[in-house]
Amino acid sequence: MVKKILKKTTLLLLFSAFMQSCCLLMPRARTSEVTVNVTPSNACIYDYYGKLIGTDKTVIYWPCSSDKYATRTITIKAPGYRTQTQKITNYRYNYTKTYNLEKKVDTHVKVSVTPSNANIFFHGRNIGTGSCTLTYDEDDASNSYHEITCKAPYYYDKTVRVLKSDGYKKITLDRKPIKTIVTVPSDADIYINNNHVAQGSYDISFENTDRVQITLEKIGYETATYTLMKNDSRQTITYKLEEDEAYANSYGPGEAEVDFINKWLEIIPRKNMSEDDVWRRMIATIGNDEYFEQLDKTDKASGWIRTFPQIHSYTKSDVRVTLEIKPDYSTGDLRYKVRLLFEKRKKDSGEEGWKKYDRGLKKYLKLYDELINSVGENKL
Repeated sequence: MVKKILKKTTLLLLFSAFMQSCCLLMPRARTSEVTVNVTPSNACIYDYYGKLIGTDKTVIYWPCSSDKYATRTITIKAPGYRTQTQKITNYRYNYTKTYNLEKKVDTHVKVSVTPSNANIFFHGRNIGTGSCTLTYDEDDASNSYHEITCKAPYYYDKTVRVLKSDGYKKITLDRKPIKTIVTVPSDADIYINNNHVAQGSYDISFENTDRVQITLEKIGYETATYTLMKNDSRQTITYKLEEDEAYANSYGPGEAEVDFINKWLEIIPRKNMSEDDVWRRMIATIGNDEYFEQLDKTDKASGWIRTFPQIHSYTKSDVRVTLEIKPDYSTGDLRYKVRLLFEKRKKDSGEEGWKKYDRGLKKYLKLYDELINSVGENKL
């Protein structure tokens, strides 16, 4: 009996030694394995020490020396999903474990900005105009925040922290001290402090001044000058120019058949006419009430004629016209030089307000023709 027991004991020891030598001779031998399947498939599987050991369909091995009930702790992570920590047991046979991660429930905060054309920047990237939605991870604390910057023309930039707990965030930008001026007609030239800046409309900033001088010009309209104050309560100011009556009743260079404006023109008297006849006819033509009421200077001996200025009054301006005739002997033969001088001033600006006007009143266009038809042999 004792011999039988010793024999069995010896056999067990020999078998154990064999198994141990097998493990030593074949260190890569495995007695069991577990295949881990994960949803989503891009989830990462980490061991207890935080080392990445695989993704979906990762096989975990136990060496043959492992205890039958040995366990391993794994952690499964995926963006947008809740992290899971699991224990896997060594059952000494192959099997599969499947884990489904739950999606996180993120928090979304709607942001609205006034004005609606404001651009919203997050980490330097434009994420919306007028509004955007910020997303917070469910693991973030309620006081966590995203910092955004809002920018809009004519408004001051504003950087704001939007908390996860805000739910909804309304942001209003502060407008710069800017006023918009608009002209009628819509293509009038705009000058700010004597500098041309635009046509039709312009936004004026009062960041560095309390007032600006505005001058508006357009051909065919009266030039207007205004002073606009920073404390003016109006946001948009419309300026309407008045039509220039003098312009409407005059010709500019190249607009008439004869370019007679402020220029000396020549009259060659007809050879069959005496100087007395030429003189009388010119005086008669000029003295017509249609043109000039009085003559200022008449010197028959020298052939010089000058009229008093004839003033034509309009709503916003005056135009005065003066006629001069002088003899010219430069060619050896007597000829005459004739000039109509046009000047213009703003109403009630006094004598110093008269400026040379580069347009001629229409009613005087035929005066040259009448003078030449009366005494001259040349044609205009």
